[in-house]
This record gives sequence, C-alpha cells and structure tokens, in this order.
Amino acid sequence: MKNKKLQFGFTLAEMLVALVIIALMAAAAYVLIKPAEDKGKIELTKATVELLCGAIEQYHNFYNEFPDPNNDTRPAADCNDTELVYYRLSLCPDSVAILNQIYSKMVRNYDNDDYPEYVDAWGNAFKYEYRKNNEENFPLIISVGPDKAFGTDDDITSRK
Repeated sequence: MKNKKLQFGFTLAEMLVALVIIALMAAAAYVLIKPAEDKGKIELTKATVELLCGAIEQYHNFYNEFPDPNNDTRPAADCNDTELVYYRLSLCPDSVAILNQIYSKMVRNYDNDDYPEYVDAWGNAFKYEYRKNNEENFPLIISVGPDKAFGTDDDITSRK
C-alpha cells in the first residue's frame, strides 16, 4: 500500500508567476490612469483660473479697480502677492460668492495666517501679475502646469 501525502500550498514558481502577473496588471493600470489624472488636474486648474477671473471682474465692478499687489497696502508684512489677492477679493461680497465655488483643496494656508492663497492642482501657488498701463488691462493669473515650471508651453493662464 502506498502512502499518499497530501500537499497544500504553492510552490515558489507559482508564487513568482502570480507576482509577475500582478506587477504587469499594476503597470498597465498606471499607464491607463495617469493620462486621465493629468487631464483632470489640468481641467481643475483651468476651472479655478476661470473662477478667479470671475471674482476679479466682480471686484473690479464693485471697486472700479483691480487688486494691485504693486501699489497696495499689505494687511500683514509677510503677505505675498497671491495672499494679497485672496485678501482683496474677500473684501468684495460678489467676489466671495464666486470664490466659495472654488474646490477647497485649491486654497492653502501653509503659514497658518489669516491670508490663504490659491494653488493649482499640483499644489503650486498661482502667479498673479497686474500692470496698470498694460495694453491688456485685466490681470494675468498663471499656473505652472504639469511640469511645475513657469515660462513653459504647458503653463495655464487666464489669457487664452
């Protein structure tokens, strides 16, 4: 009579094959999901820029001027340009109504003061430029885009 041993479990080769299959599936999922995630971040940033432009227009309609970081008194000594824009826009009720539509993750306050700033989907602060005597009088809002560097082709701006 033969003794039959019952063996339970997996061999090393079976485990390695299963790990390789899982790794291939994860790589394929990343390749498929990453472009969609990047496109979503670009669209979210564009939407935020449009809302900021709407809030700036409302501010202009209310005060008959644009927020000007060059000639404006700062509410705090360490308040930077984008924090100043947040502060100035928060003074206009019509602008506040628009700003409340901005996704909460697009507003950050790293230094925990009273003046948060707007950021793009990659977590970088928008650049706000305003020159009174410029041909195009409307302020310029710039996001660094996916490459996280200003002055490149993928920057997202308020000018089309």
